[in-house]
Amino acid sequence: MTTRSEKTCRMMAKVGKLQHELGCLSEEDSWLLFKKHAFAQGRVGDDVHKLEPIGREIVVKCKGLPLAVKTLGSLMWSKSSSNDWQRVKDNNKWNLQENNVLPALKLSYDNLVPHLKRCFSYFSLFPKGYTLKKDELILLWVANGFIRPRGETDLYVIGEEIFSCLIWKSLFQVEKGSKYPDGIDRCKMHDMARHVMRHDCLVIESACNKDGIILSSEDLRKLTSLKSIFMFGEGDEGCITQLFNHMYVRVLITLGSYGHYQNQFVNSNI
Repeated sequence: MTTRSEKTCRMMAKVGKLQHELGCLSEEDSWLLFKKHAFAQGRVGDDVHKLEPIGREIVVKCKGLPLAVKTLGSLMWSKSSSNDWQRVKDNNKWNLQENNVLPALKLSYDNLVPHLKRCFSYFSLFPKGYTLKKDELILLWVANGFIRPRGETDLYVIGEEIFSCLIWKSLFQVEKGSKYPDGIDRCKMHDMARHVMRHDCLVIESACNKDGIILSSEDLRKLTSLKSIFMFGEGDEGCITQLFNHMYVRVLITLGSYGHYQNQFVNSNI
């Protein structure tokens, strides 16, 4: 197992020889990884020689952490001028002290356009570490109206573009399969990304008793604008009728103990 917590590592590996502390990338290796993503094929703007001095200063701020380097490299690919690069380098989010990776992820998240933020934030409704199939996630985006139409292009195709964009920006962890040409079949959101956007999304867990979830009239009033309902764990189904008497939803998903889908209604007039 891997963990950022030294305390967790000591608890899991009682024998010191079984513990291994991963080192950070050297400054030169960090630059090569950054360069690979920041100047990937298809980029337009100032040339490498003009941007390299600023880029190397950004790399130093990543402190040799691969996820931070990769995330910032992917972000800078979309920045065409030296002024754009300078603004990222001088951004005050680098002063965040919680974790060295957080400023990079926060900068990447903040630079998403609004509809991409909605698609990304929607995934935070699932439990930590939950793996979701690519097809299912895109259909959920479509059902909630998060994907903006673009001429006659199929919404699912646009959803695939959004999915690839979020992976490119290192906001999703991917699990490779054999179903798609790119090998990506399913994904999950790593906990660092969830932490970055914790102020933009909120998951409320109702208190349960032996009769399941009981919602007060005040709870129901607050929930009238919801489009999606996710129910995790057992014994929650009893409140479904109560909910449907007070709102219109586009998606209902019940997962028993964080397991597989038990029910799914997409684009249904429930």
